[in-house]
Formats: sequence, structure tokens, C-alpha cells
Amino acid sequence: MDNSPRILICVTPQKNSFRLIKKGSSFAKEFEAELFVIYVQKNLDLSQDSKTAKLLDELYDLTTEENGTMHVEVSADIPGTIARFIKENSITHVLLGETMASKIEKLLKKDVISRITSKAEGVQFLVLERAKSNLNGSRKLSLTRES
Repeated sequence: MDNSPRILICVTPQKNSFRLIKKGSSFAKEFEAELFVIYVQKNLDLSQDSKTAKLLDELYDLTTEENGTMHVEVSADIPGTIARFIKENSITHVLLGETMASKIEKLLKKDVISRITSKAEGVQFLVLERAKSNLNGSRKLSLTRES
């Protein structure tokens, strides 16, 4: 089995995703890791919202500039789709943005991040805090494989 690091960045059509891709790309370069970006759309029709389509085009362009591969999936089961992608592509590390849900909301209803981590054993997760006014809101990423 190939032990080289493979980083997956989970994005949404929001400006914060640009920061996630740049941070993930920085990690990928530092650790010579392959870079993947995924967006999971709940319904098939992306054309309904031109703002979403434009942002996805820009995210795709940035991913390409950063030597990554962007994947767009369609599924109502976002955590399951991401977990499947992790397994099928031997992803070792996942970079996600911090959810806007409050701690109470997270306790009452399992958030997407918790649902993904419960389905992806042996993968390290890094959650980037939402941007305040700078790009330094992250915890240190260590690219070691857990057994």
C-alpha cells in the first residue's frame, strides 16, 4: 500500500473555501502530498444559482493553479459521500472549515464533521477556524499516519 500523504479539502461555495484550498495547498507542498478538493452538491441542478456556479468555477481554477484535483459529487448523503471518497482515494488527511453551528446545535444534532470522522478511521482531520481577519487560524498539521 502506498504510504504517501494524500490531502482532501472539503469545500462549500463560500469565500472561506479559497482560504481552505490555499492552506491545504501549502500543507501539500510542504509534505509533498497529493491534493484533492471535493464539493458535494445535494441536488443535480447547479444552474439554479449563478453565484454558486461562479464560485465553484473559481474554486476549480484555484485548485488547478495549486496543482490539485477538484471533484464535484451529487448526493443527499454528504458525510457518506465524503467518507466513500476518502476510502476510494486512500486519503490520509482531511482539511475542513469550521462549521457555523453552535456547540449546542452540534450536541443535539451530529454535525457533518462528526459524521465524516466516525466513518473514516485512520485518517487525520484538521479543522480550520473561520477567518477573523487573517489567515492564521489553524492548528498545526502533522502528517503522520495513525494505525
